[in-house]
Amino acid sequence: MLKDAADPDGMSVARAPKDFRPSGSDVTVTCQVVAREDLNMRVIMPMCAWNDGNTGALIGEIDPAVSSGDARDVDLAGLAERTLRIRSELRQPIS
Repeated sequence: MLKDAADPDGMSVARAPKDFRPSGSDVTVTCQVVAREDLNMRVIMPMCAWNDGNTGALIGEIDPAVSSGDARDVDLAGLAERTLRIRSELRQPIS
């Protein structure tokens, strides 16, 4: 799902995709950091995605404290855990 997150319109991969399987999870979450350079300013955005055959989503986290920082400093494991919490909230039985 993250393959096309960076595109020719100024987005680039600032940190390569990495798979995470947080403790107790039965799903792999893939996370990366993308960057955009505009008006001589570089902004980064970490994102994670899952696709489990039943549901799939891409979650981007926008945090001013992170967006102007270094992509290497982003806690992707923490974002993977937050992404799984979002997944858990979304996957509710249809009644």
